[in-house]
Amino acid sequence: MSETPEFSRMRRLDTLGGAPIALTVEANEAERAALAHRFSLITIGALKGELSLVRDGEAVMVTGRVTANVEQSCIATGDPVPAAIDEPLLLRFMPEAAITASGLDEIELAEPDCDVVGYAGSAIDLGRLWPKPWRWRSIPSHVARLRRKRCAPRA
Repeated sequence: MSETPEFSRMRRLDTLGGAPIALTVEANEAERAALAHRFSLITIGALKGELSLVRDGEAVMVTGRVTANVEQSCIATGDPVPAAIDEPLLLRFMPEAAITASGLDEIELAEPDCDVVGYAGSAIDLGRLWPKPWRWRSIPSHVARLRRKRCAPRA
């Protein structure tokens, strides 16, 4: 039994073609709160993707930018540590069976390569962009890098 995702935006494959389709995907307050809870963040104040989708057979290429404003507790002081995220996005949705058959589910991708996300059925879930497979991999790891820079133990 699969869990209901905190953030889901289904897009039917039959609405996509070879020409790029521009799309904005944005999490509402309840979705951001649920994601913040899952990743032990204080808040996710904004979470948005400006996307371009192009279908190529059964695959769908997604390019664009992901932006977010997050706040995590400093590990040393407990103080809030804000972070603004603005990252490029490049990924490919493919049928899960095609990923398994090709061995893509076992390949570690190099930085310029795109991530591959599986789907089943006749739609892709653009909500699966958050938090993975963002190129920075996850909100907590990105914020952790910022936390090390901005958060110092109190004297």
